[in-house]
Amino acid sequence: MLALKPETAVVAVAKPWATRLRKLTKPAMTQIAPGKWTPSELKVPPDVSLCHWRSNGDGTFQPIPVNERFTRLNRKLTDQLGLKGQYNTLLRLAHAGFLEVVFIAPHCALINLDSLFNHIRRCAEDREFWVEGGKNRKLYMQSMF
Repeated sequence: MLALKPETAVVAVAKPWATRLRKLTKPAMTQIAPGKWTPSELKVPPDVSLCHWRSNGDGTFQPIPVNERFTRLNRKLTDQLGLKGQYNTLLRLAHAGFLEVVFIAPHCALINLDSLFNHIRRCAEDREFWVEGGKNRKLYMQSMF
């Protein structure tokens, strides 16, 4: 049997999911004054962000991040978020109160992406979030019918 000396042993410790998710869901830009934004302490920008485009007056445009991250909930969005085929699951989560979704017309819903990312973080932090017989699971099951 091979024995390692304590000073030569290498132990790889991965950060818990909740810690990694908390860091990844921080906004890329922080509003420091009305209309004034500064980059947050992120090493990698987010894959997707919502912004308005402001003309610089010289034919170029500047992105202005949006405070609220509401976007249309549809199958294309679920695919872009890595939740392919989970459109109905997101609707059930919204009806159960886990996500903030606004139905602005019979077949048009807007989802607050922050509420989705916060829900993912809550699930990662609480291993018993969806425990059999728990209140969260009951709420979700009630929204199916």
